Amino acid sequence: MVSRVTALRASAVKGFPQSSVRTLELGQAGIVEDRRFVVFQADDAKALYGAELTVLAGASSEWNADARSLTLRFANGEAVTAIVEEGEELTAFGYGRRAIPGRVVDGPLSEALSARVGKPLKLLSVAPGAGAIKAATVLSEASVRRVADELGVAGLDGRRFKMNIEVDGVEAHAEDQWDGRDVS
Repeated sequence: MVSRVTALRASAVKGFPQSSVRTLELGQAGIVEDRRFVVFQADDAKALYGAELTVLAGASSEWNADARSLTLRFANGEAVTAIVEEGEELTAFGYGRRAIPGRVVDGPLSEALSARVGKPLKLLSVAPGAGAIKAATVLSEASVRRVADELGVAGLDGRRFKMNIEVDGVEAHAEDQWDGRDVS
């Protein structure tokens, strides 16, 4: 059985849908391009995730590290692009009060998010890996098929699991044994 990578995905903003990418750069702390920004509530620094941002369904994000430019594209076709200027240091809190340190990004990006969600939101610029719990996430197509079989559904889309790397040619749940190991 030949194993191969079938998809690579990342999202500049945690909680936004991932986009297919041609390459991923894996640094010591995680994927450099992935989850570099975290949406949080301005009043209590609670990090928000996709389930809490349903009004943003269909939005996407694009980070140009060289230009320090972030683009937020919304489902209605509108887009907001701005140079990211980092402000004060702040720690947002994710699930289980997991600390997510970074720097606040004020300006048009936070304003656009707040306007669409209807409450004061801000973006936090974080170091590679800070917006994710693991350095990279992997899912096999066999695992997706197995979950679909267990649920009694056909054609479950692996994108719904928001994994960075999708592989084929391995047994279902083989990737569960790879945590902390070198994989090639």
